[in-house]
Amino acid sequence: MLPHKEFGEVMSALCPPKDEGAWYAVTTRSRSEKKVTALLAGKAIETFLPLQRRKRQWCDRLAWVDVPLLPSYVFVRPTSSQRKEVLFTPGVVAYVQFSRRLAIIHQSEIEFLRRSISPGVDAELAKSVQFLNQKVEIIDGPFAGYAGILFKAVNGDRVAVQIGELQQSVVITISPGQLRVR
Repeated sequence: MLPHKEFGEVMSALCPPKDEGAWYAVTTRSRSEKKVTALLAGKAIETFLPLQRRKRQWCDRLAWVDVPLLPSYVFVRPTSSQRKEVLFTPGVVAYVQFSRRLAIIHQSEIEFLRRSISPGVDAELAKSVQFLNQKVEIIDGPFAGYAGILFKAVNGDRVAVQIGELQQSVVITISPGQLRVR
């Protein structure tokens, strides 16, 4: 662990003051997302954990459970004085970084995730899919204005929208009439 003075210098370099109020992603220990979110909320740090209601089968029963849309990720919007506190929260592994810079998650990407977990929206994390590499823009419905890459699913057209800094794609089911080729 870095000494406090050195840690502060590293955090200042990773996260300049102009990013005040920005969203960041932190990785968590496996299956610790809800616990981390609760602990951070207890420290008055704004968090967002996109959860989906899914049916799970156990040997003796079937139950609905809330599971993270993006496993091992929690989104945080700390103040500059809270950034270090996030890392000292049990269950938090690290801030997501690219080229030694904290990955800033844009408000529009957070809003997309909020919409993707709305009731009646079929969304999932893209695993291995066959992309058609056709860029499309969503022109109608709750996702109007977002762009993505079209891929074909067995039951119709689906759209994958990449979350910029995380380099992860969330897949939503959408009517072909709501799309325009870019």
